[in-house]
Amino acid sequence: MLAACIVSLYVSNPQNVELNDSVDLSFTYADELGISDSAQSDVSLMRLYRDSLSQGQRSNVMSVVNSIGVVSVKGFIEKLYETIILEGIKSSQSSLGSGYVLDYITEKNLAAANINKGKFTSSNANSYALLIAGKTLTKSGLETILATQIGSSGDGDGGTSSGSSSSGGSGIQISNIVPSVSVKPTMFSDINESHWAFKQIDFLRRQNIISGKDGNNFCPNDYLKREELTKIIVEAFKLAGTDNAMNFKDVAEGAWYKNYINVASSNGIINGISEDSFGVGKNITRQDLCVMIARALGKDSVKGAEMTFADKDEISSYAVSAVSYLNLLCVVNGYEDNTFRPRDLCTRAEAAKIIGDILNYEVKEIE
Repeated sequence: MLAACIVSLYVSNPQNVELNDSVDLSFTYADELGISDSAQSDVSLMRLYRDSLSQGQRSNVMSVVNSIGVVSVKGFIEKLYETIILEGIKSSQSSLGSGYVLDYITEKNLAAANINKGKFTSSNANSYALLIAGKTLTKSGLETILATQIGSSGDGDGGTSSGSSSSGGSGIQISNIVPSVSVKPTMFSDINESHWAFKQIDFLRRQNIISGKDGNNFCPNDYLKREELTKIIVEAFKLAGTDNAMNFKDVAEGAWYKNYINVASSNGIINGISEDSFGVGKNITRQDLCVMIARALGKDSVKGAEMTFADKDEISSYAVSAVSYLNLLCVVNGYEDNTFRPRDLCTRAEAAKIIGDILNYEVKEIE
């Protein structure tokens, strides 16, 4: 009966009870609710709530819990745990590393919050953590990510396009694409810390995944060419060639991009713009960028991810799954007017931002 009364107090949040009082009640009556460290020694969420979240974050948790129509103690506890997990994921920054996220998304914590763990296990936890650290997710959004088998093969979409149509990618383990720091190249002359994609550009150039043009300039607003993106994807995701490379008439022997195109085509990332033409020198569209990245991840045919872009109907059918998957991961967010602009050409900065966010790895400073 006491627990039910506490739940009622949490949910209704009477005007004469301040929100901070509600926060304190979670500890005053923790044993009665079954959420104390002693009552649930295998669930660390209340400890994380108390010790790891800021006062503002704890207030966010209670604001959510107080705004829903929970009618049972069990429902209240599950919603409390769920909100703590989502707030913890959102508040985790790259400077804290993926291990901080893993404090929240353990199998026991997910079960306590009634969140479907999907394919998540302790052995693949790091791969999922790299994807969700610092992201704003809903329960269903988190469950969709956890239901995705990291490293599984894509099914292929059978579509064709002027940009990058192919069968599904081979699928790679995300934990295996995290690059190691070896050198610290000089920063590009036309990029500084005020640029909106500085962090991702800086990260990728440290790994020698991207390089400049016109001397030491990155040219962030230039459109990205198909061969340039192919090189970036092969380097970023550490793809290796096979014996299934396609022969394109417009890819000259000895060209700097020939080996990258061979590797990408042998992995099913690209087929070219026609049967015998790769499309060297042609710029890549935003939707085709997403298709190539999703295929490199083996995720070009993920189903069930909903998009809210105002122009989502303009996305070509072959690219819908890829765009929706990257949108689900919060690495493709569109523009301020809630458009994605799928057929617009992609800039070098936009590509660096998306790929850098996917790798999502904290690079130590090398002097």
